[in-house]
Amino acid sequence: MGTKHTLLATFMGWLITAAGRQVSDIVKNEMQVTLGLEKRWQVSLAVDLAFWIGYLITALLLGIWSDKIGRKKIIYLSLLLFSIPTGLLYLSDIYTFVYIRFFQGLAVGGFFPVAVALLGDLNEVSTRSKAVGRFVAGGIFGAIIGWLVSGIAYDASGVWQLGFLVLVPPIVGVAVINYIWLEESPLAKKPGEIKADAISTFATIKSLLKNRFLVIALLFCALDLFTLWIVDDWLPYYVKEVFGISSTETAIFRMVSAITGILGILFFGYYSDKFGRKKALITAVIGGLSSVILLAIVSFTLPFQYMYPLTAAFGFFCLGEFAAIYVLVMENAPSSRRGTAMGLCIFIGNAIALTGGPIAALLSDYTILGLTAFLVVPFIAIAIRLPLSLIARDPEARRGAFLAFGENSKK
Repeated sequence: MGTKHTLLATFMGWLITAAGRQVSDIVKNEMQVTLGLEKRWQVSLAVDLAFWIGYLITALLLGIWSDKIGRKKIIYLSLLLFSIPTGLLYLSDIYTFVYIRFFQGLAVGGFFPVAVALLGDLNEVSTRSKAVGRFVAGGIFGAIIGWLVSGIAYDASGVWQLGFLVLVPPIVGVAVINYIWLEESPLAKKPGEIKADAISTFATIKSLLKNRFLVIALLFCALDLFTLWIVDDWLPYYVKEVFGISSTETAIFRMVSAITGILGILFFGYYSDKFGRKKALITAVIGGLSSVILLAIVSFTLPFQYMYPLTAAFGFFCLGEFAAIYVLVMENAPSSRRGTAMGLCIFIGNAIALTGGPIAALLSDYTILGLTAFLVVPFIAIAIRLPLSLIARDPEARRGAFLAFGENSKK
């Protein structure tokens, strides 16, 4: 199988794992009632924090391990294992939900960082950002599917757990496709060579973190995830509470910004490969900052329908950043350590990002901000990203890689 098959297989994998993860976004209000949770911060703890703690553990460990044993096995096994707790969530109750949600994150944590590292290994500089961007777009399609499945299943049955169960067969099917279609990284070591790796894991991480430009890229990614997870987790809750719309209508509302997010990722993937990662980040941050300011103003003063174009703009710019930032993380690390760099990226990024939901929830519960905290907190995170994008280093731009973009296909 060729690289296109690998991109398609990982795209499908990210799509279905995002769907399985974000089923909860649309029915969070109903989950709060069923699970007997009085405060919003308790909802965030049970639904979001439990998943991400498990996710972080395997994202880091399996990212590091993939540099030693290869990428393919980790990718398809993560998908297969993800189906088990996702199905069990259908049977969950107030006593078991948090534990199963934790194991759902634990099962799938290795998939994303290892898949991105694999695409980095298989693609040249001139196509790497486009490939990663197309892959990341799969998660947005998955979020759309998860929201629609969740909203429709709940409105039809009154059972919020049903959305999880519906996604189990497709998860298993995609795991099988990845087993068949994935090609292994050309940098993967042969089994007999694993023990020859003289550098310890701790020393490798320490060495990577000495590169201040890698640290800048990691912080930028963390703040981007921080922003998006707050919006993904709490904007549906916000609009249902403030505007009184149904679960299905909420899913459609979120779908609009997700679709423009896909367009943003594809656009900035091309932009990043042609003009450089840093320029793509600066452009996307300025656009995201403008859109979130307007979104906050509109949510206070205008009817619900006016939020559609502004959430669309927010999705375009903030999701578009990912086409460049993951590639920038890999290109500020040695090629033999891309799995470790991506594992660190997902670990540090989501460790910071998972605090966003609880912070916004606490501010909502205990300050005069109320529900608008879910807009104020992301604005701060976007504002901090602007100076980070200005001081970031783009190694490939320094080597003139993008100046030769138009000639690459001729060489």
